[in-house]
Amino acid sequence: MKNRLLFLFIFWGGFQLTTFAQGDAQLPENHPVAKQLKAYNERNIEAFLACYSPEVEVYGFPNQLYYKGLDKMRQNYEPMFKNTPKLHCHLVNRITLGNKVIDRERVTGIEGRDELHAIAIYEVVDNLIVKVYFIM
Repeated sequence: MKNRLLFLFIFWGGFQLTTFAQGDAQLPENHPVAKQLKAYNERNIEAFLACYSPEVEVYGFPNQLYYKGLDKMRQNYEPMFKNTPKLHCHLVNRITLGNKVIDRERVTGIEGRDELHAIAIYEVVDNLIVKVYFIM
């Protein structure tokens, strides 16, 4: 019994695991993951990029490097923001653990495509997103 209580104390007290209900974006509004989602939905490339480290790495889960750096990120997102006026990322669910944020997302408004479902895993260091892993 003592071992079970110790486990529960360590698990719930030692880790800060938070799960939010569907659509609930309970991160503080100044958290980089919350800010980048807001900027994405506003299609504001400068505010979006400001949430990321200059050396950001973006992966296909688990370890396929798509690109590295803000210049490449700008090349990928700027045209999409300009050419997709109905683009919107709906937050379905969010889990946080330490400096990791896991978002289940539903993206709509991409012309000629059905909605896109994805999981994004963000790693935050010094208030900037340093790595992103996408599961499609």
